[in-house]
Amino acid sequence: MGIFGAIASTANGFRAIPPGALPPAPVDTAAPSLRPAAVESQSPNTPAVPVAAPSPRRPLTGALSLEAGEIGARRTGALQRNAVLQDVSTLFSPPENDLGAAFNKFVEGWAAFSGNPDNPETGRNLIKHGEALAGAIRTLSAGTEEISTRLSASTAAGVDELNRTLVDIHLENRAIVSRVALDRDTGDLEAKRDGLVSRVVELTGANLFPRENKGASLVTPGGQVLLDEHPTRFTAPGQPPDPASPGAVPAEGAITGGRLGALLAMSTDGSRSTPPRKAAADPGSEIVRKLRSQLDAATNTLLGRSRINQPASFADAYDSVVPKSADALGSGFFLGDNRLTVAVNPALLNGSRTLKDNAAPNVLSSLTATNRQFITDGFTISGFGYSGLLKAVTAQWTGVADNANVEAQVAVAADSLMTRRRERPGPVDLPGEVTRLQQLQTALGSTGRIGHSLGEFLGAIGGTAA
Repeated sequence: MGIFGAIASTANGFRAIPPGALPPAPVDTAAPSLRPAAVESQSPNTPAVPVAAPSPRRPLTGALSLEAGEIGARRTGALQRNAVLQDVSTLFSPPENDLGAAFNKFVEGWAAFSGNPDNPETGRNLIKHGEALAGAIRTLSAGTEEISTRLSASTAAGVDELNRTLVDIHLENRAIVSRVALDRDTGDLEAKRDGLVSRVVELTGANLFPRENKGASLVTPGGQVLLDEHPTRFTAPGQPPDPASPGAVPAEGAITGGRLGALLAMSTDGSRSTPPRKAAADPGSEIVRKLRSQLDAATNTLLGRSRINQPASFADAYDSVVPKSADALGSGFFLGDNRLTVAVNPALLNGSRTLKDNAAPNVLSSLTATNRQFITDGFTISGFGYSGLLKAVTAQWTGVADNANVEAQVAVAADSLMTRRRERPGPVDLPGEVTRLQQLQTALGSTGRIGHSLGEFLGAIGGTAA
């Protein structure tokens, strides 16, 4: 087992941490949060904000060389995932966007209206709760589209950064080879190239392969050549083919590691491929696709029609009852075309129509019915009602964000260990590493299960460093 494998094994103990016990998410300039300010200079007419190249570290040899690149790439990827998923978690933060709570108030509104339909206040409260529920879905849907836009901009900027850096490394390679042919010193050029290579490694998780003439090639762990005789040019998802770059490689699927790999995994949408692909099993992948699908399912609880062998839908339960008066709204409590436009019927909001009090029993039966099945991109649940679906959507993303936070902290700890190894030549200080791991355990509020992996962890460090 390699170093990161041992760290990952140790990290299994961290997963038992209650969400409330987690310390703040790690902050890193290599993985900024995808809030609007982070990408406001990445419009089509403005160059992307440059990311500072990491400082070159002491070169490693032997088995530690590949381990160091992998750990550094995992760190940048984990931090990038965590930054985006914390934005998603914030989007679902109560009280405004708590779908489960909003739905429960809507049900309570129908129950109160059913018990006292002649009281105008109960009708107004019911309509208010309905609009709050529809508003929460609209807010979440709009937020999802904003995250999608920022993800696309950051991914395109990352691909552009990779292309430019590979060209820069290629130019340094040529200069180094020329100096070697002239038997001149290449130290300054190699130092500059090391900084550029570090950037590519953290972007992609690439492995470096030195050449006899002091040149260097870069290949991803999956076998995609980034730079050999010439730099490979990549295209971001959704970009049209560049006539000036025939043979350009789509970054999606080719780059899976590092910060750019994390961005690509989160922003990709297999449903738009030919043929469409099933949603990725990894909860942190295809997040925009999954958010859209799950919010479509939430919208369907308000607008959808009944399905075979399932309880009547809310819309059918209301619409199927004949109104007792001409003033009552006959159908369409909720209107809208999709998750972005769903809303309470304007006739109810402006008071030109009243609620059908005789529809209340049917509606309450529909809203509280169980034994429904919901199939979305991301999860499938059966045997629950509307409330179970809406609570599951919120729980899905808060849980994914909590896990991303823990994984980011573990990745930072692993990279810190490797950094100390690179900065301090000589044997690994095993007692010191034990102390640091114990401090990490305390800081994360972890259980004592981390101790079960310490022996394996230290054995892997000793075996690799030997």
